[in-house]
Parts: sequence; C-alpha cells; structure tokens
Amino acid sequence: MTHDEIRQLIDRSLFAVIGYLDADGRPNVRRVYCVWHKGLGGHLISTNTGSQHVQSLLKNGSACLYFSDDAAFEGLCLSGTAAVRREREFRALLWNDGDEK
Repeated sequence: MTHDEIRQLIDRSLFAVIGYLDADGRPNVRRVYCVWHKGLGGHLISTNTGSQHVQSLLKNGSACLYFSDDAAFEGLCLSGTAAVRREREFRALLWNDGDEK
C-alpha cells in the first residue's frame, strides 16, 4: 500500500478502533470517532474523557489505531502513544458551530 493509498483509507474512515491495555493489563479495543488527521502522524479522536478507556490511556499511553474500509476489505493498523488532550485548541478542531437561524 502506498502512502497515498494509506491516506485515502484513513480519510474515508469515519471511525477507527483504538487498542489499548486496561488497568489490569488486559488488551481492549473500542470503536471511536476519528475526526481529524494530520498526515500519518497525528489523529484526533472524539470520545468521553470520563470513560474507562481514557482512564487506561492516561496510565499507559501505548495504543494502536485500526482504520478500515469494510466494502473494499482494506485495513491499516498504526501504533504509537496516545495523549489525552483537553486544551481549547484541540476542542475547537472537534466542535462545529450549529446553524443559526
């Protein structure tokens, strides 16, 4: 798969699956919205920051993201370190202002 094909797969994936280790060291996966990408190196996920998987990622940031196109039977797994970000600049990337009438 070329870099362009990888980017296209990631761009057409509305969801991703994040893999992580829970508090007991067991592997877990969770389907999440992956709404913003910066090339192959940065992905912003929208999820509930009070959830157990976020708490686990705060303790151990080792994680992977799996993107897929089920219709084309294509998938890609990226591994790295997750960082929980709550700053306004990151929230602004996730939130869209509603239509005002």
